[in-house]
Amino acid sequence: MILAVESSCDESALALFDPGKGMVGEWVHTQIQQHQPFGGVVPELASREHLQNFPILLREVVACLGDHRPDKIVVTMGPGLAGCLALGIALAKALAVYWHIPLYGGNHLRGHAWSPFIPLHTAAPQAFEDELARLLPHLGLIVSGGNTVLFSIDTDRSFRILAETVDDAAGEALDKGAKLLGMPYPGGPLIEQRARGGNEDAFAFPRAFPEAAAAKFSFSGLKTSLRYTLEKLSDTELDARMSDLCASYQEAVVDALARKVHQIARRKPLRWRSLGLSGGVSNNRVLRARFAQLSDKLHLPLLTARPAHTGDNAAMMAFAGWVDAQGIQADGPEHPLTIQPGLNLLSPQSTQSPHDKKAIVTETMPVYPVRRPEVLSAAARWLETGAWARLEGSPETEVALREFHGGGEVWFVVSGTAALEAILLGHEIGPGDEVITTPYTWGATVSAILAIGAIPVFADIDRMTGLLDPASVEACITAKTRAILAVHLFGHACDAPALRTLADKHGLVLLEDGSQAHGAKINGARVGRFGHSAAFSCMGLKPLAGTEGGYAIFSDPGVAERAYLYGKHPRGLLPERARHLGEAGLLDSLQLGWRACPVSAELVRAALPFLEQENNARRQNAQLLRSLIADIPGVTLPAELPGAEGVYHC
Repeated sequence: MILAVESSCDESALALFDPGKGMVGEWVHTQIQQHQPFGGVVPELASREHLQNFPILLREVVACLGDHRPDKIVVTMGPGLAGCLALGIALAKALAVYWHIPLYGGNHLRGHAWSPFIPLHTAAPQAFEDELARLLPHLGLIVSGGNTVLFSIDTDRSFRILAETVDDAAGEALDKGAKLLGMPYPGGPLIEQRARGGNEDAFAFPRAFPEAAAAKFSFSGLKTSLRYTLEKLSDTELDARMSDLCASYQEAVVDALARKVHQIARRKPLRWRSLGLSGGVSNNRVLRARFAQLSDKLHLPLLTARPAHTGDNAAMMAFAGWVDAQGIQADGPEHPLTIQPGLNLLSPQSTQSPHDKKAIVTETMPVYPVRRPEVLSAAARWLETGAWARLEGSPETEVALREFHGGGEVWFVVSGTAALEAILLGHEIGPGDEVITTPYTWGATVSAILAIGAIPVFADIDRMTGLLDPASVEACITAKTRAILAVHLFGHACDAPALRTLADKHGLVLLEDGSQAHGAKINGARVGRFGHSAAFSCMGLKPLAGTEGGYAIFSDPGVAERAYLYGKHPRGLLPERARHLGEAGLLDSLQLGWRACPVSAELVRAALPFLEQENNARRQNAQLLRSLIADIPGVTLPAELPGAEGVYHC
């Protein structure tokens, strides 16, 4: 008999499983009511609840066992909340010592993966092995609050991940969508209730990665789309259309899941012998109905977990501890059992000897920026010319940047901060003028406004993206407002099209700070050309890096000319510009030394051809990192706007 202990999140659970008979007993204490006032699981509160409730559940187990004791214990070691996992392991270790029985660590995700097979065992324990062999290879989907994973179980019971979410899980999308709609935690089931009778086609919510070649899910953009939809609805409209909203939102989640499973299943239609659905979200009746249709279309039997085994439960851990020898890890002096909050579906593989495992090779992180020979040689060639006193930057660099951004007047200057000052002064923004910007940015954005005597006004940010919220910007506009300074932060493109529409509506100037976002795109167009002018930094840690430097892009040549007059000393100007300076009466006024070091300009020009390649590498790294940390409870990853493609600067 196997005793299982589950404490990965907010359920304290124990279960007894007899391989010859089935489930002997299951005991679960849920904490939903304790966490509801906070809108989500509070880790410290969850740990305290485990500590209080496990002794109560354990008395029930002991009473069920009578004079017997289990043959072994299986405890969840991950993934989950660290404090909660630690309490479960501490209990399991104490019981293993008391009863003198072996202890094993189990994988919570693999418990979900095997849970649809529990009814099969319950129906005929003695025939289970033959029935299981008939149903493998198995194509399964785990859909829970923190996980969305499509996987296979092969004939040797080994696992393979076929697709998983790159950001939020489907359950998170439903819960957070419900929160936006004003529903309490957990909101997923409430969305299902309100969706009944609603029109699932009423709102066109996006489906990420609809193409068959993309083996991944994404739901962060869906939440962002819901938020923007809600901002356009009045309270009266929202009340009237709540059922349609919920139905359309739910349909977007269900359709994305079913479509991707169908796409991947069709790649090898003769390989699969069964289809599975598990995890908390699998209780959604619309999702279950869609998978029933899918199983008919694929001619595969559908296995679904019992509702009692879809959440955090110990029964699935006990069953997986018996059926999945590859998925459990023995506790022992050399390899003591410890918590593994970030455990993924493929770990551990206990049938593999430690001596068979490949050694982990650690390498020093590469120096950034990448020291490409082409870039270094460009600087060396310029130094060899001996023209060190040249006052201008690099006209060739400005031409290359103009081509990269698709037009505009480009001026390479000494720094990104200087570029910000240049675009502000070029648009004749000065003392007393208000510039609306974001409070969530690097200090140079604000210091450039203050340096010219203007007044920064802080609008709010979008909670999902961390970027400037157009609705909040409009609320900040006054008679003194002259400009909006939008920031593409961390390489993520903010909603520049919406901000440009807002600026044009109110007769304002839209400026872009793209210092961390060289090459980021919105609907295929690079940032820097949505506003009237833009500023970029090229200091050594930026995506497009020189030793220092920056550049400004002006849509209006007249604005560029005014910036030149402020930013170049008379001796650095061409004769016609010097005459213009004198005629403008500015010869003895503000003169700022913004001219750039030519070496930095040459480095930027040499690095520009490699920018898109390095941006793609950043995107791939970001997707990998998202997949590795997406399962950690309590971690919410930043979302990208629909149609945006960031460069993930950090």
